[in-house]
Amino acid sequence: GGGVRGRAKINSKKEKKTAPQPKEVKDRFGFLVEFFNHPFFSSRLFKILLFGLIMGITFIGAVLFLSADPPQISWSQDVATDPPQYTYFARNHALWGSWDLFGHNRFVFFLKSFTTIFSSVIFTIFGTGRFQSNLVAVILNLMSMIFFFFALKKIFNQRVAFLTTFFLGINYVFIMYGRNPFLEISAIFLIVLGFFFLVYSFDRNLLLIPSGVCFATGIFFGKTMAAFILAPCLGVLLFWMFEKNSATKRKINFNPLILFVAGFLAIALFWLFFSYLP
Repeated sequence: GGGVRGRAKINSKKEKKTAPQPKEVKDRFGFLVEFFNHPFFSSRLFKILLFGLIMGITFIGAVLFLSADPPQISWSQDVATDPPQYTYFARNHALWGSWDLFGHNRFVFFLKSFTTIFSSVIFTIFGTGRFQSNLVAVILNLMSMIFFFFALKKIFNQRVAFLTTFFLGINYVFIMYGRNPFLEISAIFLIVLGFFFLVYSFDRNLLLIPSGVCFATGIFFGKTMAAFILAPCLGVLLFWMFEKNSATKRKINFNPLILFVAGFLAIALFWLFFSYLP
């Protein structure tokens, strides 16, 4: 009898020591739940402020010491010599009114590129310099984030769009190597813009024309390595067409594919006669 009572006392002491305090925990988390359930956090104003905060953090992180060199990408500085070639012609035009002062025909693809056109706009507004040259890449990246946000919001929901944009905006590689105007930066922007039009074309098919235009411009006037994006785009269109066909049990409507290819071919033919043949 004494042993049983002794064990009961020991167990009761342990229960007192290890017993949780649900009231305090409940009160603590209840306050947070009540706080975030406030109507302000579901309001349009809060979403605008949150989006502005994310973009502001990204912008500040990108423009700090923008004239400084990023960490070495490879064992040498070979890749770091590329961005000045891409903005060289725009700088000439801003300073002396001529794109190609010395007839550098070997770099004609750098001259006839999206980066040159966009750099020319930036140099005209802000002047020329290392900071302004790198600002070209920063602005293109910020615009990529904006269009990527709205595309993800359309496909998934606002929470996914906000989280993806936030983690992309603080990504080390995106910040550090997105500060130099590589051709890949302009290609990424054009691909994201094409993706944006592609997503919204499910409601308005005519948006497939600018979608094809953007993808082709990203390939032919951005970076040719972006050509990989064409296969998944066509795959999405074909899947969409066949899915629609199986749902409505009608003949396959090839209009989406025709519209996309029309926009793509328009830029491809323009590149052929404007850049490649010359």
